[in-house]
Amino acid sequence: MQRGRFCLTGGFRDMYITKNNRMFYALLIAICIQSVGVFALIQFGVVQYDAGAFPWLGTVVGGLCVWHRYRLRRRLRHRHLVSRR
Repeated sequence: MQRGRFCLTGGFRDMYITKNNRMFYALLIAICIQSVGVFALIQFGVVQYDAGAFPWLGTVVGGLCVWHRYRLRRRLRHRHLVSRR
């Protein structure tokens, strides 16, 4: 991977810095092929997939905690109590 530079970061970096979308398109094609392959394996019964229950309460509480932290940090930054990095 290091010599071939086939990584997500390299694809996005090349897209913005050198205006070369070739690696980004290769990553999109790889994601599409992987998605179709996994879906086919699940549909043919080769792989069993059980999504399980979605934890609604934990998701909402976690989202509210992140939102509150963002608002608090923004307020403190505005008052110059938190250093700007």
